[in-house]
Amino acid sequence: MSFVHLIVLCFGCLVRIIITFSGFDLTHSSLFFCKFRIYFLTLGIFLSRYYLCLISIDRWMIISLNAQIRLLSNPHRTQQIILITTPLWIIFYINTPIGFRQESNGCVASSDGFYSTFYLISNICLTIIPIIIVMVFVTLILYRIIYKRAIDRRQQIVRPIEIVERNIINHRFAQLSNKNRQLIRINLIQVLSFIIFNCPNTIYTMYSYITQTYKKSIDRIAIDSFFVYLASYLLYTHCAVS
Repeated sequence: MSFVHLIVLCFGCLVRIIITFSGFDLTHSSLFFCKFRIYFLTLGIFLSRYYLCLISIDRWMIISLNAQIRLLSNPHRTQQIILITTPLWIIFYINTPIGFRQESNGCVASSDGFYSTFYLISNICLTIIPIIIVMVFVTLILYRIIYKRAIDRRQQIVRPIEIVERNIINHRFAQLSNKNRQLIRINLIQVLSFIIFNCPNTIYTMYSYITQTYKKSIDRIAIDSFFVYLASYLLYTHCAVS
């Protein structure tokens, strides 16, 4: 996942920094670089979301009460899933260099009716579905932690134990509680950061699709440019901090 984030930061953030300081935008002069950059950028952004979904599912499997589900969580199986699915996504995202083109405002999706609609739908689905998956499994993780904590407390009350044994159990329970709080905090931060940093780009894509036939004033174009850069930088920030 860190490697994917590096790809996004290199092809997204680093290229933008170089353009800002040098004043030379290769995406306007080289069609190959335009398509090459957008391919790895969009692929990296999605793979980041996809791997986060796998991480959330794996965390839920690890703490599941069902032994069969816990057995599904192992490094070998995870590697198999990644090795099988990642090439499929690599092939799927070949549509971006095919459908993107150079325009005055950079490398953008073609305004052709079919591809612009396809890009909008795929962008929405590949943003909303990972968010739903992460939220569902984070909710299951939180429920599992709370449920396990309630069971542990009930067992302490029901089962008569010696003072020394009770102190040992309380100490272990406190350690588990700290770990659970850390797990809860990590999951909540990941969900919130995922939503905050990823949704604006999808919202702007919808807005751009709806207004692509509108005649825009210079001020409107400037505002649109500001929001597209803001949405892009939020994506880069998510890759940098997660």
